[in-house]
Amino acid sequence: MRRFALALLLFVISASPAAEVLSLNAAPAGTGAWVSLGLDGPLPDGGPAAVPVFTDGAWRWEIPGLTLERTLSVGRRWPLLGVALEPGPDGATLTAELDGEGWGVCVLVTDDPPALGLRFDSPHSVPAAPSIEDARVRLIVLDPGHGGPRWTGAGGPRTGVFEKDLVLDIAGRVRAMLEEELDVEIVLTRTGDYPVGLRERVRTANEMGADLFLSLHLNGGPSERRGPEMYYADHHRPDTPWSPEGGARFALPLTGELPFPARLEAARLLARLTFEELTAPSAGVARSLLEAHVGLLGLPDRGAWPASFFVLVEARMPAVLVESCYLSNAEQEALLSDPAYRQRVARAIADGTAAWVRENDLVPESRHSLAQGD
Repeated sequence: MRRFALALLLFVISASPAAEVLSLNAAPAGTGAWVSLGLDGPLPDGGPAAVPVFTDGAWRWEIPGLTLERTLSVGRRWPLLGVALEPGPDGATLTAELDGEGWGVCVLVTDDPPALGLRFDSPHSVPAAPSIEDARVRLIVLDPGHGGPRWTGAGGPRTGVFEKDLVLDIAGRVRAMLEEELDVEIVLTRTGDYPVGLRERVRTANEMGADLFLSLHLNGGPSERRGPEMYYADHHRPDTPWSPEGGARFALPLTGELPFPARLEAARLLARLTFEELTAPSAGVARSLLEAHVGLLGLPDRGAWPASFFVLVEARMPAVLVESCYLSNAEQEALLSDPAYRQRVARAIADGTAAWVRENDLVPESRHSLAQGD
C-alpha cells in the first residue's frame, strides 16, 4: 500500500497541467493562411507529437493537453473556408478547410507568448485570386446598442425615451431591408430589452464569420447639437501589433524563440489583418453611411472618425459604430418618436451599407436595387 501511494504521488508530481485555450485566430497571409491558438501556458511535454493530416477535404489536427470549454470557430477568410477548434476527452481537435488542394502546412510552437500556429503555403507560384462568390457579403451583424434596465443609453430630454428602445426598432427595420434587397443574412446581437456585454457582441460577429459589423446608436450631448457621426476601428494606438501587448491581443508569436522569418511573417500578417483588411474598409463603410445619413435626413455632416471602441478594434471584419442622430436634441427626439422617421433612419443605414457593398463589387449585379425613399 505504501508503494502504491508513493507511485501515485510521483505520477501526480510529474504530470504536466493542461494548457487552456484563450483564443483562436485565423487570417490570410500573403498567398497562404495562418491559424493561431493563444494559450495560457506552455503545452505539456513541449508541444503536440501529432501533426495535421489531410482527410475528407480538410486538415485535422489532434492536440492533446489542451483545455477548452466550448467550440471556437472562425468563418470564411479566403483561402480559409472555415476553422473550428472542438474540445475532446484528451485535448482538442483543430479542423481547417481551405479552398483547393495541395496546400503545404508547417507547425510552429512558441512559449513566449504560449501559442500554437499553423502556416498554410499556397500550392501555386502566384497568389490565387478569390472568385466573386468568395468576395460577396453573405452575413452582416447588426448590434443594437445598450439594453436592459441599467444600460439605457441616451435619453430624450422631453419624453424620456431611451436610446436602447429606438435603436432596437431601427435595427429590425434595417434587417428587413437588407435581407430583402441585398439577399444577405442579418443577425442581431440582441432582439429584446436585455443587457449584452461588449465582448459578447463582437464575439457573435467573430465566431459567425460575419463580413460586416455595425453597432447602431443614437448620440447624447449638448441640446443644440445635430447630425450623424460615424466611428471606425483605430488600430493606430499604443497597443499595436508591433508591441508585445498587441501580439498577445492577437494571440500571435511576435517574441520568444521563434526563428526570425516566422516572426517576420507573423508581423506581416498582423499588418495586413489590422491595417489593410480592417481599417481601410471600415473607414469606407463609415463614409458611405455618413453620406447616406446626410443626404436622406438633411442633417449636418459631423464626420467619420477613427476610435478605439472595444467592439470595433476587436472585430475581425470591417466594423463601424453608427451614431445616426442626437437624441439629446429635442427636435430630433420628436422626430425619432415617429415610426416614419425611424424608417428613414433605417433607410439611411441600409442605403449606406448597400452603396459600400456595391462599390466594392461584393454582390452580383442581378441583386435587387435598393428603393429610393421610404
